[in-house]
Amino acid sequence: RMVVGSSLTHIAITRLMRRFSRRLLKPSSARTQPSMPFPSPVQERIGEDVIMAVVPDISGQLRGKGFPESERESRLKGGIGWCPTCVQITSFGTIAPSPFGSLGDLIISPDEQTETRLDFKDGTPPERFVLGDLVHPDGTPWDCCLRSYLRDATTRLREEMGIEILTAFEHEFHYSGADESLGCGYNLRAFRKSSAFAATLMAALRQARLSPDTFMPEFAPGQCEVTIEPTRATEAADQAVILREVVRATAERFGHKASFTPLTTPGGVLLII
Repeated sequence: RMVVGSSLTHIAITRLMRRFSRRLLKPSSARTQPSMPFPSPVQERIGEDVIMAVVPDISGQLRGKGFPESERESRLKGGIGWCPTCVQITSFGTIAPSPFGSLGDLIISPDEQTETRLDFKDGTPPERFVLGDLVHPDGTPWDCCLRSYLRDATTRLREEMGIEILTAFEHEFHYSGADESLGCGYNLRAFRKSSAFAATLMAALRQARLSPDTFMPEFAPGQCEVTIEPTRATEAADQAVILREVVRATAERFGHKASFTPLTTPGGVLLII
């Protein structure tokens, strides 16, 4: 009995060893690759760029609607519908008392000169938007269009006083990925921590057809400043709006946030923006 049992055990172990040996000799790709390979969802994803036509409003926000890139030419000519009540949306998400209700028709008329396309080459869709004027269906400016306000004011100043404004802004913001320690204002160590963000931001600004001038870690913890070259008033205002969105988009690509609010914490340092 002991001999027979030992023989059977020996045979069983030998068979197991042979199976295991054959498995080891198979190429690693044959062992690990699934029988039906699944394509990468990123490589196979379909999509079409969406361009946001936006207007700056009195609450300091950019609001608007998106349209597919295939409709770009027609939208640049005909615009996209808008509602007057949207001008009353506050920064807190409420709608201030309005005489418009749900009535009325406006058009966001895109300004092709402000069209912006940002591609961070990180696998995310390009960010595309264009600023526009708010006009009536007949094309006349709406009374609450801020871009029209500025254009009319600078035109009158030039025609009546012979003055042409050339301006630039110091854009100060709080970057959540910056050095938050005290005493690091304008410090090389603080810049080093934000250097990757700064480098990407410079490239993104140039993609947006802006001309970067300076970047620095500012006085307050986490505070940064970026400037671009001066230009005429209406263009400078458009570029200021575009710059802020480029800063926010760049910060998001690094998993952080950029805020242009003057005071981020109680008792903090006031940002002059």
